[in-house]
Amino acid sequence: MSEDPLVFVGARLRQAREAFGLSVESLGDMLGVTRQAVDQFERGKHPSSEHFIKLCLVLNKPGSYFYRPILADYSNETIFFRKLKKAPITEIKSARSTTEWIGEIANLLDSEVDFPNLNLPVLPQPDSNPLLITEEYIELAANEVRRTWGLGDLPIGDLVGTMESNGIIVVRMNFHSHDIDGLSVWDKKIDRPFIILNADKASAVRSRFDAAHELGHLLLHRNISKDDLKAFDTSIEKQAHFFASCLLLPTQAFRKQIFTASMLELKSLKQYWKVSIAAMIMRLESLGVFDKSRSRLAWSNYIRRGWKVEEPFDDVWIPESPALFKQAIELLVEEKVYSNSQILELLFPEEVFLGKVSNLEPEFFRPSANLKLRAGHTNLKMG
Repeated sequence: MSEDPLVFVGARLRQAREAFGLSVESLGDMLGVTRQAVDQFERGKHPSSEHFIKLCLVLNKPGSYFYRPILADYSNETIFFRKLKKAPITEIKSARSTTEWIGEIANLLDSEVDFPNLNLPVLPQPDSNPLLITEEYIELAANEVRRTWGLGDLPIGDLVGTMESNGIIVVRMNFHSHDIDGLSVWDKKIDRPFIILNADKASAVRSRFDAAHELGHLLLHRNISKDDLKAFDTSIEKQAHFFASCLLLPTQAFRKQIFTASMLELKSLKQYWKVSIAAMIMRLESLGVFDKSRSRLAWSNYIRRGWKVEEPFDDVWIPESPALFKQAIELLVEEKVYSNSQILELLFPEEVFLGKVSNLEPEFFRPSANLKLRAGHTNLKMG
């Protein structure tokens, strides 16, 4: 009895093309085929042997990649992008395709290990119209997160680690774009949210703020449709930004520490709260501590000191590093459920990408020599 023929999965080609930021036309030129031919490939037509080999080389994917079924498709999901307005659509598509790959890894790991239970506060249902979400509601949501996670009014020592321990999947990796700081999405299959942070953003405190910003989207805007996301993008971003400020700088505790609100005082408070000085100035504005005149003076002093380019401690502090995927993969290997190379084939057949997503070295996924001592050995020298 012959084996079933392999089915070329055209959506895999679309993912890889978009992840590399290539248009259909550009990929066609690289393959030496027409736009229409690439379109047919993405609809499921198997390329010729010659063009298939070129696909693998151009997109840096092993052949097995194109025969794997799609496990995570977010094309119809609301994805919240923390991005600059100038970010082109090709870069947004690239980030989305990368997120689908990460979602696939999460789905496969979720079927093998018990991730921490999702632990988010039970809040009054936010309005589906983002314009009706008030600052009072946002502050309530931030306070409830602190209460649910047992944080009190203290600084959050490791925000990424705290998120992971409460069931949120966080990944920090390089996007192809510098214009995207992060994104978030709910995976309906495993009913679990993802937050993906751009590792190109080297500032530890800004990366923390990006993570808190995305958490705001997940709590405040889960009921918002893709169309509303486009229509109310500016308001939605402001709300997530305000949530991050409320979460990282709780009102009462932060205000009690403000005396002169000088740049030197804010520099000292940055060490305590692990929040940027810029974010603290904005928080003081929202709390009414700074009026317009005092705010202008603060920003003038901030810029004059060169802190708009780099703040104090930004060249020293290391961004928080996710560990959930790494721990799950290491557990499966340590318990001998899979070998290192089997994990690679199971999760994603490209060791560099899987290494970036999991914070493991690519060499981890290669077969080991599995050396053993000879019986009656006299020394352990090799060579």
